[in-house]
Amino acid sequence: RGGGCRGTDPEDTLVRAFKILDSENTGVIHKDIVSEMLTTQGKRFTPEEVEQVMEISPIDVAGNLDYKALCYVITHGQEEE
Repeated sequence: RGGGCRGTDPEDTLVRAFKILDSENTGVIHKDIVSEMLTTQGKRFTPEEVEQVMEISPIDVAGNLDYKALCYVITHGQEEE
C-alpha cells in the first residue's frame, strides 16, 4: 500500500527518524537536538548546512522545531509567498 511507489516515501522516512527522538509524540524536538543529530548521524551536515536548515525550520519561542513541517520543506521545497 503506499500509493504504488516502489521505494519508501522520503518525507515519511524523515518523519519516522525524527519521531524516534520525540518520545512524548509532541511533533516537536528542540533545535539543539536536531542540530546534534544532523552533524553526527548518517550523512553529516556541515555547520553551514545546519544553519540553512534552521533558517527554513518552523521553530517556536522555546526553541522547539516542528519536524513534520521541516520534513515537508526538505522533501517538497519551500513555498514562495
